Amino acid sequence: MPLPWRRQRTGRPGNHTMLVATAVTTQAAYRARREPWDLAFVLFSYADLALLLCLSMYERLPAAGGAAAGGRRRRRRRRRCGGYS
Repeated sequence: MPLPWRRQRTGRPGNHTMLVATAVTTQAAYRARREPWDLAFVLFSYADLALLLCLSMYERLPAAGGAAAGGRRRRRRRRRCGGYS
């Protein structure tokens, strides 16, 4: 029987993961502020990570032919991801 205060692991990155990635990216961008190519690499890597996270969240949504709530959730997530599909 699972404990009521513990969440089940889903195997997907959450808010804490993006918060840590943002902090690390900010620190790396600050260190690379005088090197434009290094700064571009850091920022591109962060944008790529955010896009992959967004697409992985999009893939986990129920199919569009499912319930109406699932379709609304998919459209909302699609708008949040910038329309990438």
